[in-house]
Amino acid sequence: MRLRLPFVALLALLPLVAFAAASVILVDRQQERSVEELIRHATDAAVRTVDGRILVTRSALEIMSTARSLEIGDRSVWNERAERALRQRSDWMALELRERGGATLLNHRPAEADGIDPAIRAAQAERVFRSGEVWVSGIITDPAGRVEPVFAVSVPIWGVGEVRQVLTAYVRAWSLNRVLMEQIVGPDWIIGLFDKDGRVVARSRSDTAFDPVVGQPVHESLAVALRSGAEFFLSNTRQGQEVLSAKAGSVAAPGWLLALGAPAAPIEAAARRTVYMIAGGGLGALA
Repeated sequence: MRLRLPFVALLALLPLVAFAAASVILVDRQQERSVEELIRHATDAAVRTVDGRILVTRSALEIMSTARSLEIGDRSVWNERAERALRQRSDWMALELRERGGATLLNHRPAEADGIDPAIRAAQAERVFRSGEVWVSGIITDPAGRVEPVFAVSVPIWGVGEVRQVLTAYVRAWSLNRVLMEQIVGPDWIIGLFDKDGRVVARSRSDTAFDPVVGQPVHESLAVALRSGAEFFLSNTRQGQEVLSAKAGSVAAPGWLLALGAPAAPIEAAARRTVYMIAGGGLGALA
């Protein structure tokens, strides 16, 4: 009889133990999915906002190129249009009109140095001459640090059967930092925007337009996670903080990626508290 009683008690308690274990697993999964859904929505919203900014620049350039013929020889017409565009668009640092033969007109803000590498400018235009398509460059930095980082948006101007000219706007990368800051859900969240070569274009933790991290390769931990193909992943920031992240690709700037991360420690702590509550309730019922 004494041996039978513990056995009967164990059988009676098995359903309760199984129910408690299943509840812990289900609640943990539900919390995980809720956090992932929140991060996914924030990531998609941030990418759409970045795409919107780039598409606005592209549309403005296309309107400039089709309003009237941009004959490169008519310097007065070009100067008037370029100066008006630079006054209206605070995020544009410079405008360039390049002819297939090599002649170039570059207008930039009076307070800005003409520090964008001529070789990079020529390569940007040459790609559009060859492809005949709109092209968004990666991040462009000035090694001397005189000019803040920019990226280029170029549109073709067609002649008879070929691209006759290329119109390019050099856009401040700092303007995208302001966009990213608007998408932050919590004070400890972080967003990074990276070009097709894996270099930082903008990040939410920049304090200045001359952030030395901009233009640098993405942190190795994040680079490995981005290459993994996973939609959600754990990675470490440059400060060593572990974050749960999601990524999304840009449509307006092919090859660009955006990653948004939330600190993993508070998420894991909340999950542990829930597990402890359920386990405690189960043990209380068991007692």
